[in-house]
Amino acid sequence: MKLSISEVTDKMKSLLESKGYSDADIPFLINMYLGGELRGHTSHGLASFPGFVKENKLDLDQPEAIKTTDAFFLIDAKGNNGTLIGKHATDEAIARAKKQVVGFSMIKNMDSWLRPGAIAQYVAEQGFLAIVVNSGGGAAIAPPGGFDPVAGTNPIAYAVPTEDGPLVVDMATSKRAWGQVRLANKYGTAKLGGVEFDFVQALLQLLSISCQSKTYPGSNKNILLGNHGQTAQA
Repeated sequence: MKLSISEVTDKMKSLLESKGYSDADIPFLINMYLGGELRGHTSHGLASFPGFVKENKLDLDQPEAIKTTDAFFLIDAKGNNGTLIGKHATDEAIARAKKQVVGFSMIKNMDSWLRPGAIAQYVAEQGFLAIVVNSGGGAAIAPPGGFDPVAGTNPIAYAVPTEDGPLVVDMATSKRAWGQVRLANKYGTAKLGGVEFDFVQALLQLLSISCQSKTYPGSNKNILLGNHGQTAQA
């Protein structure tokens, strides 16, 4: 079955309205999920939307702002989904940037959002440079030459406003984004090249005196962002 983008958008809007989401938030939510799909990232697209719609917001405590200054905003999400919490925190950062040139928001105790790139895009659409990072969940990534997972996928995104629309970069600091692994597991897809554990290769790396330095920049960013995220959640 084939559906037009407008048909998908209308259906998503109808579902979100039935769950009580506001007219101000619905376009952002649609872009978060449909936008990933249209960019070819099916692991970060519509496959995650049904789970989001099924969430019951009434079961959770209301998020609470716990520190605010002229340039800084910190909110405790109380376990709520990060998608709208991210938008709220971003709006706070933008409001501060309009007055102070720089605005900085942090979120603790949030459930994950889908794409930090959507947050960065939202900022750039309003004329600001955006840098978005988050802790990518539990330990799943081993460092170069290592055996044991020590960090999450710890994605990073940035966006720059241009005359032709925002230039957005959205990436995991791991070999593969965690969403790709979940999707492959869900549908029984073939192995994701380059990410499976290879005992022989790992052993050779361990015994070798040479290091493949090209694998380290992503790992360094991963550890940095993971520590940053843990600090934010402390």
